[in-house]
Amino acid sequence: MKSIKYWTKIFLLKYLSIKAKAAFNQASKTPEWLDYNELEKLRAEYPVKKKYEECQNKIEDYYTSPDFQKADILLSLVEDKSKKLHFLEMGCQHGMLSYALTLRGHKSTGVDVDTHAFNTEAKEHGVEYYFMDACELKFEDETFDFIVSYNAFEHMHDPEKALKEAMRVVKKGGYIYLNFNPLYMSPWGLHSWYELAIPYCQMLFPPDMIRDVVEMKDLWGVNGWSCQAYRDLWKKYENQLSIVKNNENVDPFHLNMVVRYPSCFRSKTDCFDDLVVDGIEILFQKK
Repeated sequence: MKSIKYWTKIFLLKYLSIKAKAAFNQASKTPEWLDYNELEKLRAEYPVKKKYEECQNKIEDYYTSPDFQKADILLSLVEDKSKKLHFLEMGCQHGMLSYALTLRGHKSTGVDVDTHAFNTEAKEHGVEYYFMDACELKFEDETFDFIVSYNAFEHMHDPEKALKEAMRVVKKGGYIYLNFNPLYMSPWGLHSWYELAIPYCQMLFPPDMIRDVVEMKDLWGVNGWSCQAYRDLWKKYENQLSIVKNNENVDPFHLNMVVRYPSCFRSKTDCFDDLVVDGIEILFQKK
């Protein structure tokens, strides 16, 4: 049975969502950005709690990481449990998901544009790894049974091209599974929480101003796509892909910023969902 505290929280979030949506719909589209004084005020309100270096996983932690659970989740989505599959992991990072799949008797190939993070032990245990852009895959048509990508699609410079490449190299009847967050217009869409912990900072302040106060060099490795942009992309290829599963995760916990500065949001999107949908999990099957 849910507690009174739980239902109070749900009620307050619902009320905040209604209030934020009303403010958003009624807002003008100016001013588009806040000034430096407001940036400094919000930095004091939302201080950074941890630096990037403090949150890095150690290699020995990988074996108890969610990657091994992800492998089991992926395999549960396949109809024929007895079939040995060839996976392609796009944006594989350290490669431990691919490693987990090989330990379960499957073949896995990983591609990424960053080679330094890849775990050599995974490669020694059968994971094929290539330095390769997911938008320009160097594989033959219909090579793989299952394409998977975790927390990479929001970084790919051309998501449509990456999806088309996945469609090309997956076999007919094969699967494409994408799971990624946070989306650009959602509270943490800039991926800046280790340097700038202001929710929606990318919607409130111009890029040059943010660059002046952060140190991370790869802070801008996001593609800027919104929830609605991805929805439009899925619809564009509905004749070639069937949607088996589609979940959009919602983060309403920082909508007070929309109430506080509605014009900054209204000037950048007409779709309120862009501000609250922070993650997408979708499974396609190639027709």
